[in-house]
Amino acid sequence: MLRLPHYLPRDPATQVVLLLRDGTNPEPVTTRTRVGAHELVVVRGLLSREELRTAYRVSQVAVFPYRFVRTGLPLVALEAVATGLPVVTTRVHPIRELEGRTGLVFADPANPRNLARAVQELLDEATQERVLRTNRQWIQTSPDWQSVAKTFVSLSDVSRPSGVREGS
Repeated sequence: MLRLPHYLPRDPATQVVLLLRDGTNPEPVTTRTRVGAHELVVVRGLLSREELRTAYRVSQVAVFPYRFVRTGLPLVALEAVATGLPVVTTRVHPIRELEGRTGLVFADPANPRNLARAVQELLDEATQERVLRTNRQWIQTSPDWQSVAKTFVSLSDVSRPSGVREGS
């Protein structure tokens, strides 16, 4: 990610914000650096929910270049999608299972040129609208937590078949 601004075209100038979740820095610390026509802003520390919402609201594209995922589904990419932000990420399990069903754009995290190409692709209005439309459709057709909870309750509320004793 730090090399991404080097591979973006000079025009238009871009601001790349890198959020580094760092539990050792409870208060966010921000540094700014010029990289050619671009500005690289690095925020180290833990952001509040409101600060994260603001970052999503003012951004044009979110980039989550995972090399691997240690636990479950990384929700941060899906949170960004849910806020209406186009997302560039990588084909790692389990994110790759969402390819084709969502508007996630995939890129190689070890290749800054590839990440830059994906970001540029999402800055194109027609591409961005297609991606956002696909994301909205996916969100609307995906079960929400209330539906999941109702299904779970209905499954656990099934009466026992006759003749089956408790503990059998």
